[in-house]
Amino acid sequence: MKNKLKILDCTLRDGGYYNQWDFEASTVDKYVKAMIVAKVDYVEIGFRNFSQNHFLGPYAYSTDSFLNNIKNIEKLNIAVMSDASIFLGDKKDIKNKVRQLYNYKEKSPVSLVRIAVHYNSVEESKDILLTLNELGYSVALNLMQTGGKTAIEIESVVKIISSWDVVETLYFADSLGNMDNEEVVSIIKILNNCWNKELGIHTHNNKGKAISNSLAALNHGVTWIDATVQGMGRGAGNGATEDLLREINNINGDFYHPQSLYKLALEEFGALQKKISMGTKFTLFIGS
Repeated sequence: MKNKLKILDCTLRDGGYYNQWDFEASTVDKYVKAMIVAKVDYVEIGFRNFSQNHFLGPYAYSTDSFLNNIKNIEKLNIAVMSDASIFLGDKKDIKNKVRQLYNYKEKSPVSLVRIAVHYNSVEESKDILLTLNELGYSVALNLMQTGGKTAIEIESVVKIISSWDVVETLYFADSLGNMDNEEVVSIIKILNNCWNKELGIHTHNNKGKAISNSLAALNHGVTWIDATVQGMGRGAGNGATEDLLREINNINGDFYHPQSLYKLALEEFGALQKKISMGTKFTLFIGS
């Protein structure tokens, strides 16, 4: 299983909703070191975005020049995420917009780009994925708000994505945190009817089932799983990386080192949690 399984920690991206993606350099230094020791497969360091007219910290942009100055980053597999909507304003200029934000992979510390997209924008997002592929990146697509979608809705968009033959990993996101194990398994069965590449899951913890849903997905063939340190993420947060790694070790053997994250979770992100009052709660939101 381990040769296929990929754990992606997206603390600095999903958790950035709480502090405007403005993390202390000392915290990030400890975070990177802990991720290396823990053997987390991919670290999604933040969003990649266009300039905004209000303050956002550097992890909302995650430019190559900024990332290159993070200590030890070359020891990690780095991912960033962009929302498809930032490219879709002018349909004739999508490819140029992508190239404004993304250099050729060989000149970037980023190896994986994830595009978050709503179901009603999938078809018009094709040029985003094609351009990223041309630039040399591994490409993943996150289907937001998959919970509650019918089999027909899911199958119709996935068949379109499959026909492009550029997306390597297809994620389905429990954006509202309202899925249970049964729905997770049902969605995977639907996806397996129209998708023959790797699958990933991104869970939220509104009902306290982020880890449980992730493990249910793992048991039914999903090979990419997201998590965040201390469960720090938008709304009610995500499954905690330290908990997920421990559970996976119980299933697959001691490959990961969750203990390297405990001090980080308690002292760095635990302190941040108290400051910004994040945690499991019934919060409805729109996001990945």
